[in-house]
Amino acid sequence: MAIHTINRPLTASISTVKQVAATETGIVRGSVQADKAQHTDKLQLSPESLRLQEMEASVSTELPVDMERVKALRASIANGEYQVDATKIAKKMLDLEGELFK
Repeated sequence: MAIHTINRPLTASISTVKQVAATETGIVRGSVQADKAQHTDKLQLSPESLRLQEMEASVSTELPVDMERVKALRASIANGEYQVDATKIAKKMLDLEGELFK
């Protein structure tokens, strides 16, 4: 099977390549300036995103972390004594999802 397009000479001229590049980047006839004057960016957050932001704000204003409990948990994990309750974790995950998509 022969591939003939590999050795074919480049048929586009340098001016054509420059024109295409200029068009794609918006440089032709000052279109960049016109686009900036007419275009404004907008951002609209989904209701889920707004709820997440509210939850994050409420968490940051709650009581500080109990560092003694954190130390105890880290020690029990390091010693292999910490037991994971998969049912409890699954329930909490489902509760969180329910809060997010009310």
